[in-house]
Amino acid sequence: MNVVTCDMEGGAKPFEEVLKGESGYDFRRVRSKTKQNKTFEKLSACLGMLDKLMDKYGPDHGKVIQTQLNLAALYLENGNDEKGVKKYHQVLHLQYKKYGNNSTQVAKTHVKLGQHWKKKKDTEKAINSFSKAKEIDTFLFGKYHPQIAQHLNNMGTAELESDHFDAAMDYLQSALQIQQMHLAPNEINPDVSLTY
Repeated sequence: MNVVTCDMEGGAKPFEEVLKGESGYDFRRVRSKTKQNKTFEKLSACLGMLDKLMDKYGPDHGKVIQTQLNLAALYLENGNDEKGVKKYHQVLHLQYKKYGNNSTQVAKTHVKLGQHWKKKKDTEKAINSFSKAKEIDTFLFGKYHPQIAQHLNNMGTAELESDHFDAAMDYLQSALQIQQMHLAPNEINPDVSLTY
């Protein structure tokens, strides 16, 4: 009978043992290291691309701004919150300069920052970021647009994660009211069911 093995440090182990985790080999460490290496590779490629794009197009070109957004996300993904947040703020400065105060690009960047703060359980900063995005989209689309409901939902879930139930309920109920305005009488919508 052939036994399928997996070559590792210290010799080959039967594959079934490896799957069961009985080999003593720490796969979490390998996955974590692999993820860090991939993130570092992406970060390096992104930095290289950023330099080339800035030389070719200048600092406020859309491609440069998008690459900086990608870089900010990679910093956060890699656990470098300080650099990631700083980069998002630099991008916001460029976006305000290029697109003005009321653009969907600026709103989306505020949402990304809000999501970061929500994940870090910094409710005040999360609400502030989501609120700025909501203000912009209200100007662009009106106060009953589904995107406004999404911002209110984000604000509600940020409050929930910090155990501010009353504030969360207010945001979520407002989101639900807007979402229901956009449904046909017997339509089921997954966005609305999430709010319930």
